[in-house]
Amino acid sequence: MKTFLLPLLSLAALLCASYGATSSLKPSSISAVEDESAKRYSKVFVLDFEGALSTADEKQGVENAALKAAEKTFADLVAKELTQTGSFSKVIRSGSVDENTLVMNGLITEYNEAGSALQALAGLGSGKSLFEAKVNYRQPSGKILGTIEVDKSSWSVGKAQDSNAFMLGAARKAAQEATKLAK
Repeated sequence: MKTFLLPLLSLAALLCASYGATSSLKPSSISAVEDESAKRYSKVFVLDFEGALSTADEKQGVENAALKAAEKTFADLVAKELTQTGSFSKVIRSGSVDENTLVMNGLITEYNEAGSALQALAGLGSGKSLFEAKVNYRQPSGKILGTIEVDKSSWSVGKAQDSNAFMLGAARKAAQEATKLAK
């Protein structure tokens, strides 16, 4: 019985596998983040993210509706997580910035919502969830202070690990890293 159980458990783990990571804040220079005398911010402004269409989609003039929605959704999640940290006096999504405002934006380079029905019918690799992005932390002038890289994928059958869960995890990490730049 034990010899049958081990392969079954291994298969179950494989079916729910996800991989990838969200990096820590990579400063554009040491002084930008780690130096105690570096500028700190009391407010943060989260812009909508931009989405990068695949080359094939661009050539065909295809607009990816899911990617368009993710551009705003991810920014909203980042703003929500920043608010929950309590590290900034204001978290804003629109308006103007001043010298006390950290600006966050970025690029979603890969986004694919998992198709659980396709995964169940066609098998692993079909309908795979993907979320890859670059989050920028900027001075109000536009100069990049640092970035984090998000690279998440799932071979999961069902919705255990999907692109929305990946966005939420990345938003939490982005907010956590932003606190390093808070006053």
